[in-house]
Amino acid sequence: MGSLFIPNINPNASWIQYGITVAGGHGKGKRFNQLFYPSHVYVDDDQNIYVSDYVNDRIVKWKKDATRGQILVDGNGKKRPNDLLSSHVSFIVDKDSDALIIADRYNQRVVQQSLQNERMGRNNYLRY
Repeated sequence: MGSLFIPNINPNASWIQYGITVAGGHGKGKRFNQLFYPSHVYVDDDQNIYVSDYVNDRIVKWKKDATRGQILVDGNGKKRPNDLLSSHVSFIVDKDSDALIIADRYNQRVVQQSLQNERMGRNNYLRY
C-alpha cells in the first residue's frame, strides 16, 4: 500500500477567502443562473467555463463575467434515453473538431456534440 502525503501545515493556519462565484450561486435549480450538482468543469482559452450540471442532465457554458449560463446540451428529462443525456459523468472539449465529447453514464455510451451551433438547446439531440 502506498504512503499518504500529509503536508506540514501550522495548526493555527487559516484560509484567506478571495474566491468569487463564477457560475451558478443562486441555489439548486434549472434556471440559467442556477446549477444542480455541478460535477465537472472545463475552462477554454477564452476563459469560458463549461460546467457539467449533473442533476439537470445538461452542460452549460458561462462566458467570462456572465451572470447566466448558456445551455449547450440539455438532457431535458429522461423521456427519450437514446437521444438525450442521462446522468453524464464528465466531458472534454475537443478543439480540433470543435465538439464536446461526453461520457453519458446511464445510456452507457460516449457521444460527440458539435459546438459550431452556439445555442444547441433542448431539441438538438446528440449524435454518435
